[in-house]
Amino acid sequence: MSIFVSIYGILQHYSLDFFPRNSAMRYYSGTYTFFDNPNFFGSYLVLVLLLSLTIYLTVEKKKAVSLYFLTASLVFISLIFSSTRSAYLGVFFGTVFLTVFVVLKRKYLWKRWVSLLLTFGLLLFAINLTENGFYFQRINSVVTDSMSVATEQATGHEGSSRFFIWKKSLPLVKDYFWIGSGPDTFEFIFKASPKEMLEFLGSTDTKVDKAHNEYLQIAITLGTPVLVIYLLLIFVVLRKAFLAVKKVQGNEKIIIYGLIATIFGYLIQAFFNISTVPVAPIFWSVLGISLAKSSPYLQKSNNQIRTEKREDTIKSA
Repeated sequence: MSIFVSIYGILQHYSLDFFPRNSAMRYYSGTYTFFDNPNFFGSYLVLVLLLSLTIYLTVEKKKAVSLYFLTASLVFISLIFSSTRSAYLGVFFGTVFLTVFVVLKRKYLWKRWVSLLLTFGLLLFAINLTENGFYFQRINSVVTDSMSVATEQATGHEGSSRFFIWKKSLPLVKDYFWIGSGPDTFEFIFKASPKEMLEFLGSTDTKVDKAHNEYLQIAITLGTPVLVIYLLLIFVVLRKAFLAVKKVQGNEKIIIYGLIATIFGYLIQAFFNISTVPVAPIFWSVLGISLAKSSPYLQKSNNQIRTEKREDTIKSA
């Protein structure tokens, strides 16, 4: 499925898509395929690319290696064309995590990993060259806008608009602390003067229907207690995964590390994005798979500890 979606994203970039375009995104440079928005498409690509990289590192047959090499490359091209900077960040940190915790400790994976990363680099360079340097500028803006936001001096349109929305949204967390304003009601409670809208969003008619931050969005529309529960759930899954990964070997260890990297990648991009119906079920499935993969090893370890304690008790008696 990810191959088909990625190919369609590439075709859409070159105006070869065969489905009617979303009227709101008709003149936007980024591709969005079946997700109605490039940001949502980007969040999907973070998940499928990091999962593809994980499987690529575990398969052994040459045909399977070639298949996932091709899959990862197509998804990566589609990721570039999405122009979604939050997705760029998510994939970058997820890839760094896999490199540090998986590849560096396994010399037999070095050649395979380097060949893929070199391919990614060449693809990015070639695409950027044919697009008059647009994508290098896009990637560079991730750093410059982040620094500007950190110093409260964002000057780029997207950087300043996001910072403006976050700044205006934060007081709403207190106003709707316990039960939130209601699902998908952000546009009705977000308040800004016409002057602010024109300065930071380019128009007084712009509709701000999301906080451009999943955690802020949840806190405002569903309530802070829901956000705390959501984060606690993710913490529990990650904690179990980190405990389990210490007890497994071989491909199982790589798979669990890959699932952790995928979760981290999604959480990072979500800081600049929101959850959406086509993508959220995939993320929840990754959480479920991570928990299912981790639990048996933790249960086995707990049973072993109980057995050892029982034997020690018998011996001391």
